[in-house]
Amino acid sequence: MNLASVANEDRPYVVLYLNALFTLPLAFPDGTRLTHEEVINLLDKETVSYDGNFGVIGSAGELLSVSIKVEVSKYGTGVSLLRDLIYHSEFAEDRLVVTLAKLQQSLPQYKRDGNGVAAAVSTDLTFDASCTARYGGVTGMMEWVPRISKEIKESPKEVVRKMKKVQAISTFCFRLPYLFCHWRLSL
Repeated sequence: MNLASVANEDRPYVVLYLNALFTLPLAFPDGTRLTHEEVINLLDKETVSYDGNFGVIGSAGELLSVSIKVEVSKYGTGVSLLRDLIYHSEFAEDRLVVTLAKLQQSLPQYKRDGNGVAAAVSTDLTFDASCTARYGGVTGMMEWVPRISKEIKESPKEVVRKMKKVQAISTFCFRLPYLFCHWRLSL
């Protein structure tokens, strides 16, 4: 998913999106919903592993890479899960609060990781505010996690609106390759 069009002030929400993605409830156009527990159980049951990162194999840092690994016999299920997570995630306020709390609790551990701190400082010195990966490092998270934690308490609907905006922008360029991929798989 391309992050180039995300406004600099919204880049921390991309990191929050990535951290929350596999724990959000799903809401489908037909009104069907899966709770976050059902999503987590489904991922545990149907996948070998799942992950999200910035970039691909250490490069192209303005791409959000989401991967799901499944057994060959569950390939169709894996593609469906990936689509559902990307397009049907529901930004439930309570799940965002939990994700922010987990990030807040992890900050002291991140600050004790010398390699992580060195990588974050290097990223901060190398890239400007238009680099989303800056916000995923410990120095970036020390700034935005407390700020967005406060924001979600004061105006949760605004945080949800920003999350939806980030999702829409980051998936816009992804829709054409997805359609092409879907067409190729159906041949």
